[in-house]
Amino acid sequence: MRPILGVIIGIMNGNDIVLLQRRVYPYVGLWNLPGGKIELGEHVQETAIREAKEETGLDVEFVAIRGIISEVVQRKDGKDHYFNFVCEVRSKDRELEESDEGNLKWVKLEKADEEELSPSEWAIIKEFLIDKKTINVYKIHVKKNGKQYELESFGV
Repeated sequence: MRPILGVIIGIMNGNDIVLLQRRVYPYVGLWNLPGGKIELGEHVQETAIREAKEETGLDVEFVAIRGIISEVVQRKDGKDHYFNFVCEVRSKDRELEESDEGNLKWVKLEKADEEELSPSEWAIIKEFLIDKKTINVYKIHVKKNGKQYELESFGV
């Protein structure tokens, strides 16, 4: 089985962050950062903006990719492997619209560890959203033109 490729989204408004209480596997009932799968042809930044809207109803502005997580979740009958980009986005709005994914709420960033979080969530929040580490992922678009390949765009 191949890893599931996705994003984990730190949706920020001032010093507050959105948490989602999951209704679906994995970590049902626990609080997490929102996130979702990258679709074919979609860049990480686009996924973070789309998933934030789908899961919270918020229109957000992309800030940075803060890190990359490779997480293996062991089940009784096997394991799942998630490969996620941790993204920070900003929202000017605070009005949350719940989705099928779970309950939503704003919490103070530095107090997120007081919630019933999934096992890795506080480490992700502290390492990437409080300590503000950043990495760049370059967007590259290549087009095939006959037998040749042409670089259409390259940048952060």
